[in-house]
Amino acid sequence: MDGQMIDPMAWAYETVAAVYEAHRPSYPPSAVARIVHELGIGAGTTVADVGAGTGKFTRLLVPTAASIIAVEPVSAMRRELRRALPGVGVVGGVARALPLADTSLDALTVAQAFHWFADPETVSEFRRVLRPDRKLGLIWNRRDRSSPVWREIEAVIAPFRPERRGDWKTSLTDAGFDSLNRAVFEWEYRAEPARIRSRVASMSWIAQLSDDTRDGLLDDVQHIAMQYAADGLVDMTESTEVYWTRRL
Repeated sequence: MDGQMIDPMAWAYETVAAVYEAHRPSYPPSAVARIVHELGIGAGTTVADVGAGTGKFTRLLVPTAASIIAVEPVSAMRRELRRALPGVGVVGGVARALPLADTSLDALTVAQAFHWFADPETVSEFRRVLRPDRKLGLIWNRRDRSSPVWREIEAVIAPFRPERRGDWKTSLTDAGFDSLNRAVFEWEYRAEPARIRSRVASMSWIAQLSDDTRDGLLDDVQHIAMQYAADGLVDMTESTEVYWTRRL
């Protein structure tokens, strides 16, 4: 596995994999059901979850009885994944050079990760491993930055955010995939201020900051969250975006 094929910032997950597993939210059942339905995932199908991380999304595919391959380049994330899902096949690999045979997949999913490798090389690789007319599904949890708590937290962490990549959508439609379909699922949950702090700590671009800068920033995040807590919990809102497209 070529380390040069991984965004350098992704290596920060080597230090926060356990925090990521413990404190990143899962995905709402309605969003998972939509991907499973649209991609035709079920018994007798083979699906790869690419950039699987600690298996937050991978584990939600297990009840489908599909044959699942989790692909993840960062070793600490793979360790957490194997611990959580001992019955799932896990391989070290990068999206731009998948350790999978040509036209070997009935479906390919990417959860919370496509922005890391949305480029022509990766899209061509996805097309290589998918069978014709089979589908790619993408999913992201999005913090509701219009909510007061996230709006204040975003104001604190935004100066440290790296520059965003270009439009990832064109990388798909320009390289042999059909037009994108999209669905959005809104949901709510409650979280302790310490968990909100840990969620921010699990972000790669926060994890790579110096200790003093990171600790001070996270203290500020927890302080903000505490101002919105009632009975020790903060009301949180989230949206989950689901995209799917067909290999032409």
